[in-house]
Amino acid sequence: MGENISGSFLIKSMDNIKIEDNKISFSSFISGKDITYSVKMGQQTASIEIGSVNLINDWECSIRFDVDKKVLFIKPHLKKPVDTKEKNYNEILINSLFIVFSDIEYPVDLQEIDPITAEIMDKLLTVNFEVLNIYAANDKMTIEVRPSPHISDKNKIPVENGN
Repeated sequence: MGENISGSFLIKSMDNIKIEDNKISFSSFISGKDITYSVKMGQQTASIEIGSVNLINDWECSIRFDVDKKVLFIKPHLKKPVDTKEKNYNEILINSLFIVFSDIEYPVDLQEIDPITAEIMDKLLTVNFEVLNIYAANDKMTIEVRPSPHISDKNKIPVENGN
């Protein structure tokens, strides 16, 4: 949620998941603990201690994959907070922050995916992955990858790109 917010958030559940053309919609139950929001104003920093929150929200996230840069862009949109009878000040404040952070595209760099390694007899198998494409449609999210396996002696460090 940005460098201005500290504390911990836990997504307790995601329901009503619907996947359409590069959009994922869902309802979420998010719990937060020891939440603080800080903002710098001139030379001073103002901090607001929010405390604990329990939020139920409806979201729609657009996804876009830049094939050349190998970057997934996620753009969350808070459709509406689900109406709850017992909203408190903390939850109203966090919902306001969710609105501020909505409709902004956030990059997720996928160039460096950790390889899978396995020992087979006296050899080390390392499989690197290149993400080729990511898209969502018809209640499915597809991630196309190209594996690049490399076998080396167990005592040697594998060479990048299978060489």
